[in-house]
Amino acid sequence: MNEKLPVPAEPAAALPVLRQTAWLPAFWYVLCESKELRRRPVQRMLFGKPLVLFRDTEGRAGVLVDRCPHRNVPLSRGSVESGRLQCAYHGWQFDTEG
Repeated sequence: MNEKLPVPAEPAAALPVLRQTAWLPAFWYVLCESKELRRRPVQRMLFGKPLVLFRDTEGRAGVLVDRCPHRNVPLSRGSVESGRLQCAYHGWQFDTEG
């Protein structure tokens, strides 16, 4: 089985912009400066997805999807308690691992 893959008829530069757009979840993106990430959660959007950033007790930054899995309340409306993000609705807490 020594089949050759088909070669595209057009170079990549000639493709429509939509086909050149890629989802890049495995890359690093700057969402805030370190000085912005203090005691309160910080809300940001990345590729249309709401995110919340916070620091744990050791000062490490964490980022989670900005919604509580219980009632979909934005976690960014909550607070950081003992290095955990606390939901404003029922008080559920989440560490940097979720």
